[in-house]
Amino acid sequence: MQDPGPSADVRIHPSATSVVRFGRFYFDRVNHILSTQDGEITLPPRVLAILDLLVERSGSVVTKETLMGSVWKDAYVGDTSLTEAMSLLRHALGDDPKDPSYIQTVHRRGYRFVAPVVIAGRVGAEQASNGGRAPLLREDRPGKALVPRALIFGAALVAAVSVLIAILWTLRPGESEVTEPDLASIRLDVSSPQGVILPFFTASALTLSPNGDVLVFVGHDETGETRLYRRRISEFDSQAMPGTEGAGSPFFSPDGAWVGFFADGELRKTPLNGGAVIRICRSPFAFGGSWAEDGTIFFNGNHPNGLSVVQADGGNVESLTTLRTADGETGHWWPQVLPGGRGLLFTIWSSSLATSRVAVLDLETGEQRTLVASASFPRYSSRGDMYYLTPGGMASVPFDADELALAGTGQEMIDQPQSNPFVGVAQFTVSANGTLAYLPTRDQSRDRALVRIDTEGIEARLDLDPNLFRNLRVDPRGEMVAVTILDGERSDVWTTSLDSPNLSRLTFSGFNIEPRWSPDGEWVVFASNRDGPFDIYRKPANGAGVAERIVASEHHQYPGAMTPDGRQLIYSEANPDTRYDIWIMPLDGSRKDASPLVRTPFNEYLPSLSPDGRWMTYISDASGRWEVHLRPTSGDGGEWQVSKSGGGEAFWSSDGNVVYFGLKDGLTAVAVTFEPELTLGPEVDLPWNAGITQADGLPHGDAFIAIRELAERPRVDAVRVVVNPS
Repeated sequence: MQDPGPSADVRIHPSATSVVRFGRFYFDRVNHILSTQDGEITLPPRVLAILDLLVERSGSVVTKETLMGSVWKDAYVGDTSLTEAMSLLRHALGDDPKDPSYIQTVHRRGYRFVAPVVIAGRVGAEQASNGGRAPLLREDRPGKALVPRALIFGAALVAAVSVLIAILWTLRPGESEVTEPDLASIRLDVSSPQGVILPFFTASALTLSPNGDVLVFVGHDETGETRLYRRRISEFDSQAMPGTEGAGSPFFSPDGAWVGFFADGELRKTPLNGGAVIRICRSPFAFGGSWAEDGTIFFNGNHPNGLSVVQADGGNVESLTTLRTADGETGHWWPQVLPGGRGLLFTIWSSSLATSRVAVLDLETGEQRTLVASASFPRYSSRGDMYYLTPGGMASVPFDADELALAGTGQEMIDQPQSNPFVGVAQFTVSANGTLAYLPTRDQSRDRALVRIDTEGIEARLDLDPNLFRNLRVDPRGEMVAVTILDGERSDVWTTSLDSPNLSRLTFSGFNIEPRWSPDGEWVVFASNRDGPFDIYRKPANGAGVAERIVASEHHQYPGAMTPDGRQLIYSEANPDTRYDIWIMPLDGSRKDASPLVRTPFNEYLPSLSPDGRWMTYISDASGRWEVHLRPTSGDGGEWQVSKSGGGEAFWSSDGNVVYFGLKDGLTAVAVTFEPELTLGPEVDLPWNAGITQADGLPHGDAFIAIRELAERPRVDAVRVVVNPS
């Protein structure tokens, strides 16, 4: 054991009347100041309150209930808050929980402070003759032993933790320089509130303030309600941010005073410390935002288009970038403005993570160039690094923000966050001072199975190997299924019989998605980017012959449905001026014979026809979020909103009397009657288990074919914070 050394000459607050020493540490119990001869060690107030209680009862077991009741009082927290506080205290003391010199864990009971505790500067002779044990002495009663137990200390990590505290908690907005510590990475977990889960998300879920001292994250409570939570790293409680229900992709203002976010089809902002939520502009999508020092916000709120800009105080939205559809670009996402406002990092999305790339835009010249291929979600740190997502995980590369160019070779990171390869988002954030926060990777297996589910939710898995299945469609006879399989940079259409499952590949070039059956089941129609933009092709379902392009345009197009007579195709087109629109075209004609069915300033997407072809469902964001709409295919008559609180892709029952649509992890049904007038029934949720990503109905109406995720979505209740990541 190490000798604690002579008493040090340190400054103690003048009002201190109870300063104690243990090892190299001095603790002013009145003012809650922990220090060494090198100066004060900054810790959160509740950590110091735990230390005070342990020192007061040194040698005795202090139960978890006592600690939580005394330190957190009326706050409702779980064991994770205490565990986290204890971990931070041990880090500060350089204590090893497996071989403690200060704090001993007593299994299933609590904690005990085991180091010798003495009045500062008054180590009695009893310590030397007691095998390293020393009594706690009071100035008014010298020699009175209160605690006879101790283990002596070694503090190799104190300096490192002091730097951690300095970086995370003592910086204030406006301070631009941080002394770079020459230290190994330091990691700690920040717990979410009791009962709040950090969700698997298709948008980004967390952001750090510029100085790294505040974490804002998306969480959902036990009712499934999603909102933003604020957590100061120097504290142990998170607070829900009022008015942020349904939020996604949060981001900070440069001064750390505001948080921008997306919710209910709008871009909004809210003061960090509480206040009214303010609408900035309309934004149906949440593919990221970034707030520049001059008050400009860069974002993508319109999926068919490139990036846009708007002032943080509101006003007109202006287009910034344009998709190069001939090169297969389908989105410009996840922007981050660089310090000084000259450059902008962003993702050029092109069907998959493997075919997408990280790019930089020179905001002065308008020049745009690729930085990293097969990558997405770039995030810059003032340490001179750019972090990004690759098919293999998170990586970093030196980046020169002045030259807007790479300054070295990329390397894989030790720390790996959760990610969603379907939209190229990774759940990590980097503050301006280089602090990293992320949702740790759990089992992220993307394997999925095809299953048959009846109306009671009873499942039977098809005898097929798991794969990355997407875009499921059952043929009109209920005998075959068309589905796409994502494999790296490829996506192909496959078919299988339901009676004797055996996958057969239908496409062999390009990136192929969204298969649809002809009414007689003889053809499969699909979208492919083999010649540039996504155009619409068809091929015999038996695989004979070659794929024939039937719709071509300079804009991306995706099939929706064929009319029952097989003579017309209804499809979606992504127009940069009018967003997603729905068109109809005769299959024996040409593109010039096509005409719009639904074209508005909003997005209309994924059309589906009733069995008789008279009615059409589709999803629209006219209300500010995606809802299922219904209207006559002829274009005459009215329009009805089927879903009431959000809805995804819809399909019809075989008799045309029920509309099904995806909602969260299940399926919702709404009955439709057409005579004497159109009437919609209430929403009825089918009793399905979570993890279903898509479904389609069988013709007889009592069962469905669906895609199920095989791995349970990870339950995450902590964010990992890393100083000096490597």
